[in-house]
Parts: sequence; C-alpha cells; structure tokens
Amino acid sequence: MYDCFPQDLREAQLALHRTRSAYEEYARTLPRPAEPMPGKAARLRAEFLELSTAVSTHPFWAALTAGEAPQGRMSPEHTHGNEIAAVDEAA
Repeated sequence: MYDCFPQDLREAQLALHRTRSAYEEYARTLPRPAEPMPGKAARLRAEFLELSTAVSTHPFWAALTAGEAPQGRMSPEHTHGNEIAAVDEAA
C-alpha cells in the first residue's frame, strides 16, 4: 500500500533529511559558546522549514484515511531508508 509514494514526495523527504543532517553538522562545528553565522544558520533553518511543509502538506496524505496516516507518514523513511541512513552516518 505504501510502496507507491510519489517521486516528488520521496525526493522532498530525502532532501529534508539531508538538510537536517547539514544543520546538525554545522551546529557541531561551532565553537563553544556557539555563535552561529546568521546567514548560514538562517538559510538551513528556512530550507528545513520549507521542506518540512512540503512533506507534511503533500497531497498524497489526503488520500490516506485517518487510521492509515501515521503509518503512511513513517513509510517514506523506510522506502529509501538506506539513503537516509547514509545521510545520517555522513553527519
């Protein structure tokens, strides 16, 4: 049932994980006490919010019943789990 995710949703989900990973890596490189560079941190946060919105409001979710939605929202991560794991491990 969940193996037919739209390609744009899969790509947005993967981009979301990449952006989160990049933000976390950036935060780890900051000297302590952390003083983020406003441009880079703001750009990553804005990208993360944009991608989060794109994934969470994708029209695909409207096709799921209320009972299917929670499991359906987890499935894209499992669909391309190796790619997400590679992003997380690289960070």
